[in-house]
Amino acid sequence: MSEIIELLVKLNDPKFQPIEQFGSARLRRIAKSVCSESIQAETLGGEIASRLSKLSPKSNVANGFKMAAEDEKYHADFFRCYQRKYWNETDSQYSQDIDILRDELLGDTDFSSLAAKHAALEAMATVEFDYLSKLFDTTILGEGYSRARIDELRHVRLGVSVVRRFPPAKIEPIIEFIFFKAMPPRKTLIFFSNLLQVDYISIYNDFKSSINDLMRALTVDKSLVNQFEEEFYSEEINSYRVLPEDDDEDEDEETTSPSPDSPDETDEEK
Repeated sequence: MSEIIELLVKLNDPKFQPIEQFGSARLRRIAKSVCSESIQAETLGGEIASRLSKLSPKSNVANGFKMAAEDEKYHADFFRCYQRKYWNETDSQYSQDIDILRDELLGDTDFSSLAAKHAALEAMATVEFDYLSKLFDTTILGEGYSRARIDELRHVRLGVSVVRRFPPAKIEPIIEFIFFKAMPPRKTLIFFSNLLQVDYISIYNDFKSSINDLMRALTVDKSLVNQFEEEFYSEEINSYRVLPEDDDEDEDEETTSPSPDSPDETDEEK
């Protein structure tokens, strides 16, 4: 059962009205954006897990992916509910990248290959959710990312076990996918580097380390990994040093209260 269900139940309770403290207007804007993006990402994760449950040659493995699909649904529901309660918004930001990724992944009929790609995406999510839970550590949103991360770690272990039991026939396309589709783009790595005031190389290594178990399960030739890593990492690292904070970082601390127009409030509270 998903670790996030308890928080989802709280958010759906009209009497649950905590004020969220993000520390600055900038962090509040970031929270609003990533919450919206998380709805789409978790929805896609659920679709892939559901697809894997149907492709699985073993019923016990299929059940594992069914549970993963349910986890992802609860994650998406949590972020959707949070967005509605605190910003009175019901639509998530459209992402063409997510649509392109969806078409590619759901078009992959090879069970082992898709399981490996799904595990890679989930591994990257564990790093992003760890960062976001720390950025928003005084908020319900931050706790949501922390709890969702526990589920994602379980999904990674499931994918790694599948790859060990059913080794993919072709490894190179999976490694290419990991570095150029699963690995966050440079702008995301720079974003976290600047926001967390951590050097770019450390951020990159955190994401790379998250797929160590998957790489071992794939028994990948090191030279093949080096080939793709060099291509991904070819630009000058010195151009990705930590940058100064945005000017508006000096704005007063901003809090977010449940929206007065939120559809989950009672008439009396309105």
